[in-house]
Amino acid sequence: MPGKRDDKTTDLTVKILREIRDAARQTNVRLDQTNARLDSLQHETNARLDQTNSRLDSLQREMRESIGQTNTRLDSLQREMRKGFEHVGQRIDNLLLGPHREDHEQIHERLERIERHLDLSTP
Repeated sequence: MPGKRDDKTTDLTVKILREIRDAARQTNVRLDQTNARLDSLQHETNARLDQTNSRLDSLQREMRESIGQTNTRLDSLQREMRKGFEHVGQRIDNLLLGPHREDHEQIHERLERIERHLDLSTP
C-alpha cells in the first residue's frame, strides 16, 4: 500500500499543479486583455491631447495676431493724438504769442484794471 499512497499524492500534486497552471494562463489572458485596453486608451488619450495642443497652438497664434493688431492701432492712435496736441499747442501759442499778442495783452490789462476797480468799490 505504500505505493498507492504515493501514486495518490503524486496524482493530487499533478492535479493541483495543472489547476495552478490553468489559473495562471487565465490570469495571463486577462492581463493581455487589460494591457490591450490600456494601450487603446493611451492611443486615444494621446490623440486627444494632440488635438487639444493643436487647438491651443491655433488660439495662441490668433491671440498673438489680435494683440499685434491692437498694438498697431494703439500706436497709430497715439501718433494721431500727439499730432492733435501739437496742433492745439501751436494754435494756443499763436493765439497768445502770434500777431494778436498785443490785443490780448491790452485786453488782459483792461481786465486787471476793471477787477481792481471792482475790488475797491465793494465794501
